[in-house]
Amino acid sequence: MKKYNMASLSILIALGLVGCGGTDDGTVENEQPPMEESTPTEDEGMAGDETTGGWHESLSFEEFQLDVEYGSEEYEVDYDYNNGNPEAEIQDTRGGSNIQVAGDEALDQLASILPELDIDEQTSPDELVQAVVAAFDLDETYDEIDVDVEFFNNEEIEAEEDQNQ
Repeated sequence: MKKYNMASLSILIALGLVGCGGTDDGTVENEQPPMEESTPTEDEGMAGDETTGGWHESLSFEEFQLDVEYGSEEYEVDYDYNNGNPEAEIQDTRGGSNIQVAGDEALDQLASILPELDIDEQTSPDELVQAVVAAFDLDETYDEIDVDVEFFNNEEIEAEEDQNQ
């Protein structure tokens, strides 16, 4: 009985060693290198794969905030790349509604809007407001608009316009 147990144990150890896939240099076959977190840059060709939901990879900015006021009604968008795990929230109280969307649903809504924003660090605040109004198809009769964009290189554009002044 002891011979059977020893033989079984020897076979299991041998199979375990073979299954580990060791090589002569001490590395393990099929070992994947550790994943590095990276931030896309224009030089790396930030092409997002729209079919897999990676549209956020094509953006030149990592944070986007929009607040638009129409009297007592508001439209707000918050987007954060969050190191490759994008998050978004949208709140819309225009037209008597009270719509609050977050997570994947908010990201889905922004997927056709944010990539269309043709902005970079050199965009003026006035150009930023015009681009945002066009991309989000906003009514231009707003009372106030506030847009903040932070790019991957930590440059920021802030635009604020108050039409009541």
